Amino acid sequence: MSGIILDRVSYSIGEQTIFRDIDLEIPDGEITVILGPSGCGKTCMLRCIAGLAGFSKGNVTNPYEKSMSFVFQEPRLLPWYTVCKNLEINLKKNFPDKKERLSQIADWLEKTGLSDKTASYPEELSGGMKFRLSLARAFSRDCRLLLLDEPMQGQDINTKQTLIHLIRDIWQEQKTTAIYVTHDTREAVLLGHRIVVMSSAPGKVLKILDNPAIAEKLSLDDPRVLELEKRLYEFLLT
Repeated sequence: MSGIILDRVSYSIGEQTIFRDIDLEIPDGEITVILGPSGCGKTCMLRCIAGLAGFSKGNVTNPYEKSMSFVFQEPRLLPWYTVCKNLEINLKKNFPDKKERLSQIADWLEKTGLSDKTASYPEELSGGMKFRLSLARAFSRDCRLLLLDEPMQGQDINTKQTLIHLIRDIWQEQKTTAIYVTHDTREAVLLGHRIVVMSSAPGKVLKILDNPAIAEKLSLDDPRVLELEKRLYEFLLT
């Protein structure tokens, strides 16, 4: 299956152009990071790819439109359901047999370190735990495309590194095509096979970098992370 293609796509709100003439290919089976300053249209682009927003001109080809999961900036968990139930309602279609469904739930809670939170409600979880549950819910749907819209906002640096490694571990098992939106250069370096650098509004693609450090589980203070982060800053400041 060919990947996602954006062909000279523009998006406007009224007379304001948010991004303009975006040409971009998203490879299958990789994590593509879209990096840019606030207001450059990163979230709008993600919504256009997902079919949640109409673009002003151009064409978007998305072969995964019937098999997508979206992780938003806020967790969007159902507060009246426990951790277990938040996952269960997501799995009923693919796992109609309750025994098999509960086995899947137990597996995902173990992967995401939430096994002891099965009966907890979202209000009892930390921000990092809510993100883990959102991630489990998204990946457990067996989707072909995962869209993540700045999901780590507000997390401290140590929690971010733990969550980044969790995403990488789950991705390594499933090789899901993923698009991750962020304004954080370190998140981009630690997650992205390819990093698409956007300009300030009206957004355009400044540079697309392949990430040579992605094959390893690097720490935030690794020299290779710092070097690539420096390059990204230089592009963002042009």
